[in-house]
Amino acid sequence: MANILQPPRLRTSEEESERRATWLELFYDLVFVVAVSQLAHNLKEDISISGFLGFVFLFIPVWWSWIGTTMYANRFDSDDIGRRLLVGLQMLTAAAMAVNIHHGLSENSAGFAMSYALSRIVLVIEYVRAGSYIPEARPLTTPDILHQVYKPGFLPKMLR
Repeated sequence: MANILQPPRLRTSEEESERRATWLELFYDLVFVVAVSQLAHNLKEDISISGFLGFVFLFIPVWWSWIGTTMYANRFDSDDIGRRLLVGLQMLTAAAMAVNIHHGLSENSAGFAMSYALSRIVLVIEYVRAGSYIPEARPLTTPDILHQVYKPGFLPKMLR
């Protein structure tokens, strides 16, 4: 019951225990396997330079979505209801990318782009959530432009 509402915590290199993937994260990875298999299917249908370039062009956002979430999970370890809900949203966006990949460079391009953008928005929400709980993470979670424009101590207390 204590894990239901638990803030994210910063994982440091000094910790001795290795982090293990949760079942939810493994299921999240399977959703990306579906997206990559759809990309492979597209490449199989069009084995040419343009087919390969289309594969690479669509693979990059899929990869960035997956690696961004993985990097977040490795930095900020939590297994509470908030994190699970956000991972569920990210799974939906990854599934939407997989659905829209088949014609991701033509008639489904808007759906693919929208699902990718939503996946990035969910990741930003996770980083903002981590920054609100972990003061040491605020340089990572607060935009650099705020650090450059405002003098130290000028930022609102929530962003410090």
